[in-house]
Amino acid sequence: MTVRRNLRAAVVASCGLLAARVSIASAGEPEFPLGPWVRAGRPVVVRVPGATRVRGGGAPWALPVGERGDEFVIQVARGDLELQSLEIEEAGVLRRVEVRLRALPASGPVVATFDGPGAREVLIPPTALPTVREGWLIFDDLRGERDGLSPAEAAAIAAWRASPRAGQSDAAFEPLTWSPGPDAFRAAAAVAAGAPRLPRDVALALLLAAAAEVSLLALAARRRPAVRAIWLAGPPLAALIWLVSAGRLPGDVRAVTFRLDGPSRRLLIVRFDSPRGGEVSFRVPDDATAPAILRYDEDDVSAVNASAGREVVLPIPAGQSRVVAWSVPVAAATGPDDVPGPAGDTEPQPDARTSWLGLRATGVAAPARDDPFLRRRGFRPVEGAAFTVIPTVRPTPAERK
Repeated sequence: MTVRRNLRAAVVASCGLLAARVSIASAGEPEFPLGPWVRAGRPVVVRVPGATRVRGGGAPWALPVGERGDEFVIQVARGDLELQSLEIEEAGVLRRVEVRLRALPASGPVVATFDGPGAREVLIPPTALPTVREGWLIFDDLRGERDGLSPAEAAAIAAWRASPRAGQSDAAFEPLTWSPGPDAFRAAAAVAAGAPRLPRDVALALLLAAAAEVSLLALAARRRPAVRAIWLAGPPLAALIWLVSAGRLPGDVRAVTFRLDGPSRRLLIVRFDSPRGGEVSFRVPDDATAPAILRYDEDDVSAVNASAGREVVLPIPAGQSRVVAWSVPVAAATGPDDVPGPAGDTEPQPDARTSWLGLRATGVAAPARDDPFLRRRGFRPVEGAAFTVIPTVRPTPAERK
């Protein structure tokens, strides 16, 4: 019996090892669509056919995006120093792959080109280009044209050219290029400190239930104890049924939105905190920038187990918080209950909650009651704060044309 049991265990282990080897072999090798380049303060896009998620350099897990479903946006802060290997997961099997990348200058314009490169220009491959705009954020401009691009490749280039980029007046509206730092966390914490603890409809339901309890307590004072108990159970029971059946329970995680409305884009900075711990997930609209999971400093790896693509998955330990930011076009963001904050009649005034981004508020803060999340799970947003802002950086000559 012992020999047979050991033989069976050996067979099972061998089958598991073979399955793992097959699973590992089925995932493709990492490919960098624009070449083996990396740049401080810019995300890196890598293609790994067959992978389910990828991470490296202390960044969160990247989920697949793009038309092919095999592009991953690595949100690394210092890719020139930190991105020396990639962790690749496919079908539950994890492997590590060493990568050798070349660093581009951190400052000054770096231009991609399809033709012969000149000074501070980088020749890029002619085919298999990124199908997501984030793939081009490593560069500041693109020179030349290329025939035969797929519709998704051409759309990614057009979206990149039309969206915020470093060196432009709207650069603050691209969170993926922000340097790690405490400013976003302090601004989000200041907004959260003045925000309600519960969503408005939940607070209103509890307030109405409490008012009904007080009224019934006076009416039922002379009733029999059993009747009085039945009467007093009605309001809280009705509130509970409404909250559960309508899916309005607030969840274990509190989410406060800090919204900045610029001339052409809306920036959303969301603080998630959980006293007891929990996990949240949501998606952003298709026309939004990729959601950035922010880091308090370059050594901050607290969100290394989070995942981000078009969807964000945030596990939050008890007593901790996470901050996520993205932006959307103003025209697409505005709805009937989703209007910019009021503008003042005086000159724009500095505010610590906006000045760290090089933005000035044109008036006082307004309530941010919009729900910018798609397919959210594990939380409900509470009322935050919204500002209408203007950049303090003047538009470049190219932007004025």
